[in-house]
Amino acid sequence: MKSNFLCLCSVEYLVEEGRFINPGFNKILKSYSLQFDTLHVVGYCSQEQNYIETNIARNIYFTSLNTVQGRFLSFCGMLTSRRLKKIIVKDKMQSHQTTHVQLRIPSTTSLFMLLRVGKKIDSVYVAGDWIEAAYYNKVALYPLVFVLEHVQRIVLSRLNLPIVVAGEALRKVYSKYGKAHSFRSTTHVDVFSKKKFSKINKLIYVGTFEKRKRVVDLIYAMDLLVREDNGFTLNIVGGGGSEEKLIKKLVIDLGLENNIKFSGLIDDVDVIATYYMQADILVLPSLSEGSPRVLPEAMSYGVVPIAINGVSSNDYIIEHMKSGMLAVSHSPGDIAKNVLLLAQDSVLYKKCLKNIYLYAQLHTIDNELDHVWEFLGLRENKDE
Repeated sequence: MKSNFLCLCSVEYLVEEGRFINPGFNKILKSYSLQFDTLHVVGYCSQEQNYIETNIARNIYFTSLNTVQGRFLSFCGMLTSRRLKKIIVKDKMQSHQTTHVQLRIPSTTSLFMLLRVGKKIDSVYVAGDWIEAAYYNKVALYPLVFVLEHVQRIVLSRLNLPIVVAGEALRKVYSKYGKAHSFRSTTHVDVFSKKKFSKINKLIYVGTFEKRKRVVDLIYAMDLLVREDNGFTLNIVGGGGSEEKLIKKLVIDLGLENNIKFSGLIDDVDVIATYYMQADILVLPSLSEGSPRVLPEAMSYGVVPIAINGVSSNDYIIEHMKSGMLAVSHSPGDIAKNVLLLAQDSVLYKKCLKNIYLYAQLHTIDNELDHVWEFLGLRENKDE
């Protein structure tokens, strides 16, 4: 029996580049596609004039709901569109004979989808905490987001759908609204042995410059570290977000140009792998995540992580001073202190290194998705 998966999402598709704007989402789709005969993604793009229907990869297809350019206009176009129900019905009955429909939330777009076609959906994937992210990003319409998220949760509780969530912290929240399963988000498929290290002083950050990411704390931590030892370096991999210009100016103002490198947004997995292999410590100062996939990804390359204590699922991934370090929020000083603990204690670093490899081996994307398919009753598709 053929198995076909329909994914409804609000991740923007870049038509000219033939990929989604979120690099991690592209990797996840690739892993999803190994489970099913066809994977059909429905969302929006910024392409004008015509609706987009295209074959992205071997068995991955994309269909857009909008024809107008720009995020806000695209959403307005979707609100007046009757395509969503038609696409689902056509996909289930004709084109791909879909066996499972999953909606990825949260966003205004996903709420619209939930309200329009909720009864046709088989499961929901929760990527993050909408309220928390809006709060820490200081979104002007935060009160509206708060209301919309609660509307979304009420609808979910009435539909009683199986819910896959990014991380254990979100599972505890969403288990009130239906049967929930924790997916420890990652994209790594293997563990890579690290070359021998001598001095532990190479840091890496992978992500955006949104306010909730608190990259500013990492920059000030670097200022403290460089005063201690000018050999510390930081590679910032990523881009986008409201504070990018501010962060780059801060680096110049603090005179850290020789210690901090901006590598930009990288889609090439081999380049990212090289950056990870060159690094000793990953620092994630973010105040809001679902299940931060950069943590297990870094672990898979032998990069010991430092993240913020009590944020999202960090405490379920990192055991302090055993498989990484947990720092105090809003505290460059505590980030610097934890870096120095790892850099100056080779026994501690090696213990963490051993344990992060064990975690990464246990939580590859294939292992995590096997648990998801079993939870959703779809695992037999893979075995047939």
